[in-house]
Amino acid sequence: MEDGNRIWLVTTDHLEDGLWFREEQDFVTGMNYVAVLAASSPVSILAFILMSNHVHFVLLGRQREAESFINELKRRYSKYLQHKYGIEKALKNNPVDIKLIPFEEESAERALAYVQMNCVAANICLQPTQYPWGTGDLFFNAAPSKGVRLDSMSERARFRLLHTRAKLRLESKEDAQPSFRDEIVLAALPELCRTLFSKLSFQELSDAQKTEVLRQLRFRFSSNIHQLARVVGLSYDETARLMDMQ
Repeated sequence: MEDGNRIWLVTTDHLEDGLWFREEQDFVTGMNYVAVLAASSPVSILAFILMSNHVHFVLLGRQREAESFINELKRRYSKYLQHKYGIEKALKNNPVDIKLIPFEEESAERALAYVQMNCVAANICLQPTQYPWGTGDLFFNAAPSKGVRLDSMSERARFRLLHTRAKLRLESKEDAQPSFRDEIVLAALPELCRTLFSKLSFQELSDAQKTEVLRQLRFRFSSNIHQLARVVGLSYDETARLMDMQ
């Protein structure tokens, strides 16, 4: 964990006389802005959800970076609301609460769950996988993503998609630093083995089953191969071989 980085729960107040998102295209625009800021900001987004009159984020970074992230999102989206609906400074006075989340006692996990389950608590859907405007589907749906990574696209193609020439922070997934500590990923390993294959340990699994568990860990915790190898107790080469079996 880089020195100074912390986890922050970032929440805007519920608008009482307006909406962030009125229709599907507004949500799509909001998702695109989040993608642009995720690629250009030094913070890492661990989870987020866009609700009709407020937003929630769990961010990893320094406090000033988390503040800059949400303020820039508000600024950009406010300009969008003004252009589309003629609403001036719609989000300028929308208060933001930024709360430090300690690493101890599963506080980070509770913050992630709170954000993911916001749509369920609001009776919008029965499970977070059914809500498309956030990371719930990425956390709980085992289906592989059908999207294209930004770092695999040309600069021209990225501009056509995102409508910005901002310098984006594009890094290989294998070079990226893990979002979660080894202890957190390790604690999830036995339950994952039990839930998926009714086994008590990773060592009891077949190669194909090990591949699926490694894929799930990488999918759920944004782990790179180095972290996966440490957590499951295999060499880097053996872990890479199993991952190549996908």
